[in-house]
Amino acid sequence: MNVTVIEATGIGFVQVFPTGIGTVGASSNLNVEYVGQIIPNQVTVPVGQNGQVSVFMQGGGHIAADVLGYFTPASRAREGRFTLAPLMQSNRLLDTRDPLLVPVDNPGDSKNCSDFGTWDQAWRWFWTYKRYGDIARLDGDGDGIPCNSLPGTKTATAPPDLFKLATGGTIRLPINGGSSKDVSAVAANVTVVDATAPGFWQVLPTGGAALGSSSNLNIDRAGQSISNHVVIPVGPDGSITIFSQTGGHVIVDLTGTFTGVNSEESTAGLFVAVTPSRLVDTRDPANTPIVGPLPRATIVNVNTSNRFGIPAGASGAVLNSTITDSLGAGYVQIYPTGGATPGSTLTLAVERARQTIPNAAYTGLDSTGRFSMYVQAGGNVIADVAGWFTGST
Repeated sequence: MNVTVIEATGIGFVQVFPTGIGTVGASSNLNVEYVGQIIPNQVTVPVGQNGQVSVFMQGGGHIAADVLGYFTPASRAREGRFTLAPLMQSNRLLDTRDPLLVPVDNPGDSKNCSDFGTWDQAWRWFWTYKRYGDIARLDGDGDGIPCNSLPGTKTATAPPDLFKLATGGTIRLPINGGSSKDVSAVAANVTVVDATAPGFWQVLPTGGAALGSSSNLNIDRAGQSISNHVVIPVGPDGSITIFSQTGGHVIVDLTGTFTGVNSEESTAGLFVAVTPSRLVDTRDPANTPIVGPLPRATIVNVNTSNRFGIPAGASGAVLNSTITDSLGAGYVQIYPTGGATPGSTLTLAVERARQTIPNAAYTGLDSTGRFSMYVQAGGNVIADVAGWFTGST
């Protein structure tokens, strides 16, 4: 589910747990820092007694819960198995701040400088398709400045807001694998940066859901940066769509994909839920050998093997991660120990010192069952586990 606190009446945490099984305070999913706050987080939670989950809210306020999907018992399956994104690579699918990280169709050699009324128009077209090089040969002298003959020519750098979403804007994002028969759903970390105004953001299967029927991120002030993990079905064309009610920049880091009906039947990548439990808390010496607040650029390695029902040999884990007592602006990154480069992706965006903010994470595990938390911002970190994935590493 995507769970959102709205009009919070007090500071505290929100916990979602299986009814009749979980214990209040044993884990958390959202953290409220101030009265009136609106904040979302993805929650993967076991189903408890009578097919129910329970929501505990320490500080009070409204709760909205949007269902994204469910797992059914199976010993092997064809569709719906989780496949971790390739390791040792940057899995950034989209960053609207960088024209080279925005997917656009190749227009080919379809323009001449005479087709543009102003140099600004040529400049923007040039950078829109720059990921394909100088596809229309507008930069004849190779100085990085297109159409020098047009009036108004100036030093050419990428337009900073070329792909920034406007109010009511959408962007289509193809997912590797093709159609929904190859990939049924995608797991990704979505970060809104430099939000234009308060409002909501929605990630949905292209052509498969109504705009505004659910939400994934909520913005309560202009300029805000915030992350949320999403698991979203892909549309029939193998893509997802991102909708912004009020505008801003957006980053999408791929976590993994769920197999489609064209996949082979296998026992690998099946999800096994556990009662949400705390794996690490750097505020508590009993919970981790490293006691915080952690300095900037610290890496914490966390073992999951044979803890809370997670066996040795699990291929991945479903977590809720939280930073608290942050030392300053920055980020937290979660990845399989030894399996990624710090800074290659983003799990949790931190805006300021002394912030407390959570985000869900699906992560792979190394051969010994470990994942790493790179605390670029510095501070205390917490990780609660909600389940694990079968299969070899």
